[in-house]
Amino acid sequence: MSLDLCGSERIDWIEQSLDQVLDPDNDIDSDSGFSHKGAFAIHLYKSLFESLRELAERSAAIPDESEDTLENFDRAVQLLDRIPDALAKEDTDTGRQQLISFPMFYYFMWIQLEEFARAPFAALKPVIVEHLMRMTDQVERLATPPKDVWPALSEITNRADQHEAHKLKTIFEAFMNLRYLGKPARDEDACVNLVNKSKLLTTMAAVVLRMPAKIVEISNDSLYDDSIRPTYIDHRFNSEESSFGLGRRPGLVELSEKLGNTPIPPEVIAKLEAARAKGAAPAVEEEEEEEEEEEGGAVPDVLSTISDPARRNRTVFADDRAEQRREVRFTDAAKVQALGPPDAAKAAEKAENYALEDQLTEKAIKEFNRHGPPGIDHMHAVDTFDMLLYMVVVTHWRCYQLVELYEASMPQA
Repeated sequence: MSLDLCGSERIDWIEQSLDQVLDPDNDIDSDSGFSHKGAFAIHLYKSLFESLRELAERSAAIPDESEDTLENFDRAVQLLDRIPDALAKEDTDTGRQQLISFPMFYYFMWIQLEEFARAPFAALKPVIVEHLMRMTDQVERLATPPKDVWPALSEITNRADQHEAHKLKTIFEAFMNLRYLGKPARDEDACVNLVNKSKLLTTMAAVVLRMPAKIVEISNDSLYDDSIRPTYIDHRFNSEESSFGLGRRPGLVELSEKLGNTPIPPEVIAKLEAARAKGAAPAVEEEEEEEEEEEGGAVPDVLSTISDPARRNRTVFADDRAEQRREVRFTDAAKVQALGPPDAAKAAEKAENYALEDQLTEKAIKEFNRHGPPGIDHMHAVDTFDMLLYMVVVTHWRCYQLVELYEASMPQA
């Protein structure tokens, strides 16, 4: 149907079609071009997005038509929650089942949400932001449980799934290009950019596999808290600590289980329990063990050399740290202009502190450019699960390196 995306007729058609699709007692018209309600609902949601985008652009470009345009924009916004309302119903609801029984419903709806969230007009009204948050929650409920993903992959036969498998390989190759072909990060902005690209590609991989996007994320608490930080972030990749964890700190085995690699063999469970008990040992014993490792020539924890470990427990977020750093330097410059230059001794001390800060930042960036925890090169990504696991581990490691980089670049006391 070729209707003006900005016209009221287009909004009328979307509203009437939604009434039809979301009514469990009605069948969709044969002239709609769709044989499944789930596929038609995705098309209507995309049509709403396109109309909202065009209406927002026309309102900005042709002010004389803004009154009618804004009226149609508000009408389209009011229709946004029709689909999440249907998805929020009980799992046994007939109308909901008619939508989600479409095999690709989660994937295509998530792709549309990704595009929707990046659109400039999404920030025009708080109600649109609220809708995106609500829609994301509802769509994530439909993602395939990770443990069910891998058996399905082994039975790929149709052309659509083969296309998705190729897409996953393309994502992994792009991720590896960040490591092998990308230029080394030379400043904080470059490091932040690399982390953001890593997160995006890893999330894309999860979505292609029909997994919840949250499955590959890592919380800020896990990065800052020594007692719960994953061991694969700051221990040698092929070590016992990295594999089985330590105390409350999860290792690769628990990450593997989270990503759907189940069940865990009994002998591995025994090692996990031993690792958790080891983590409960008194702090004195842990210090002695670390000393023995250093004397024995074991590879030291490279991250501990970047900045003072005592500062890792701060609960301030990275962006706040960066803002504090900028504020301190701006304030120092303002004082010099207002009061005149400080005495030579204090000026020399401050210059020494900033020199130390730059030195620590340089070390942090150097570690960041190692591209992964020590020993990661020994991991061979030979199948789809290995690819995803590798991407998650390296992305989480980069997130932690970014925390360490901000720590290192804080002005020294």
